[in-house]
Amino acid sequence: MKIGQKSKERGFTLIELLVAIGITSIVMAIVYSAYVTFIKSSAIQGQSARQEMITQTSLPVMIKEIESAGFGLDMNIQENAATPVVDDRDPANGLVASTNTITIRSDYAGDQMWSGAWATTDANGNVVNWTMGNIPADGTVKIVVLDSNKNLQKGPVAYDATPMPINDIVYKVKSGNSSNPPYYYITRYYLGGTAPQDCATGTQNLERATYDTETTGFLKNNGSPQPITSCVLAFEVRYGIWDGTKNTILWDTAPPSDFSLLRMVRIGMVVQKGTRDNTYTAPAALTLFPDLGANAVAVSLNTAQRSYRWTIVDEKIALKSLGY
Repeated sequence: MKIGQKSKERGFTLIELLVAIGITSIVMAIVYSAYVTFIKSSAIQGQSARQEMITQTSLPVMIKEIESAGFGLDMNIQENAATPVVDDRDPANGLVASTNTITIRSDYAGDQMWSGAWATTDANGNVVNWTMGNIPADGTVKIVVLDSNKNLQKGPVAYDATPMPINDIVYKVKSGNSSNPPYYYITRYYLGGTAPQDCATGTQNLERATYDTETTGFLKNNGSPQPITSCVLAFEVRYGIWDGTKNTILWDTAPPSDFSLLRMVRIGMVVQKGTRDNTYTAPAALTLFPDLGANAVAVSLNTAQRSYRWTIVDEKIALKSLGY
C-alpha cells in the first residue's frame, strides 16, 4: 500500500460491538437458564427415583413380617388379650389407642440363624423336612411342637434326638438370655426419629424396632430402632375384621377383641417423592383409604409441604399365619 492511500479494511464500530455482545449475552442467558432447569429437573427426578426405590425395597420386608404374625405361636398366646398377635400398642405407655403403630409377634420375623424355619414330625416322632436345610439336633436350637390346630404339644425345648409328638409341626423359635424372654420375636413399626435434611418439614422416618421382653403393657427395646424409609408424612393402620353375618371384611381402626375374627391388615402411607420444587403445588390434602368412609384419613399439607410431590402407599396384607 502506498503512503497516503486509505485501507479498504475496517474494524467494528462501537455500536456493532455492543449489539454483538448483547445478542451473545441473551443467547448465553437462555442456554444457562435451560441448563439450570435441566439440572434441577434431573435432581428432582433422581431424588424421586431414589426415594421410590427405597420405599419399594423396604415395603416387601414389612409386608412379609406382618404376614407372618402368629407364625409358630400356639393358640393360647394368640388368644391371650394381654399379648395379641397384632396390635397398636405403645411400648412406653402401655395400651394406648393409636392408629399409626403396629406390633407383630412371630417366630419368623427375627435375625437369628434359621429364623422362620419349620418342619414336620413323622409317625415315629422324628423331625423331618426342615424348610431351611438340616438344623443340627445338638440341643443348641429351641423348638416348639404344635398340632394342626396350632395347639401347643411340646416346648419350647432344646432340639435334640429326643422323639417328638407324632405327625405335628415343629417351629424353630427364638433363643434368649433375659430372665423371662418370650419364645417369639416382637417387631414394631412406627413413625419416629429425625428425617434427613432433604425431607419436608413435618416428615419422619418409618422405623422398625425389636423387643426381647414382654410384660403386661410394656415392651423392652432390644437395640436402637432402624429407619426403614424416610420422608414419611403419615403412616396409618387399619384392621380387616370378618363379619360372618355379611360374609365380608369390615375395616376398623383397632383390632377386634376376638382375634379369631382378624383376617387382614391395611397399611397406608404418604411418602415424599423427590426434592422441593417451587414450580409445583401439591393439593392441600391427601386421602388415605378413601374407600373406607369414616375410617378414611385426610392428611393436610401446609404451605411448605405443598412444594413437594407425594406418593400414596396402600397395601392390604393377609394374615396367613394366624391359627384360625
